[in-house]
Amino acid sequence: MNKVKCVIPVLLLLLMYGCYPTTHTTQSRAFPPNARMEIQLRMDISDFVVIGETEINVSYLKYFGAISVMKTVNGVKYNPSHKYYTNIGDLPLSGNLNKAAMKILEEYPEAAYYYVVFKQKTVEPILLFGKEIKETALVRVYDYKKNLKDNN
Repeated sequence: MNKVKCVIPVLLLLLMYGCYPTTHTTQSRAFPPNARMEIQLRMDISDFVVIGETEINVSYLKYFGAISVMKTVNGVKYNPSHKYYTNIGDLPLSGNLNKAAMKILEEYPEAAYYYVVFKQKTVEPILLFGKEIKETALVRVYDYKKNLKDNN
């Protein structure tokens, strides 16, 4: 009986270890590890041209500070079965505005650079423990200037 009490915890530990996920990473290097590579690209705003700007918005309800219910994304009623999450480089958008950022990529797929002109968040209390939150952002979209001398 004593041996059975020792074997059961060992089997449980082996079973738990077998369920532990494993990850494998592979690194490839095009240059030797001691080689120093330095690349600089200097660009300023004169190298870009504005191709447009678009406004994205979301509205949602928040209850008890933790439960969120999405109402609309870009003025269209939110459908939870169609989830689009977009992460556009270093664009400083919140998690909910990232759901609306798909509009930027649909309207300007050729864009090279995005800049948030302004963000606005309005909070209106509803009932006792809830609030309606509307987030809006205006994003200006840029593309590289084409050098006409190189194209001819």
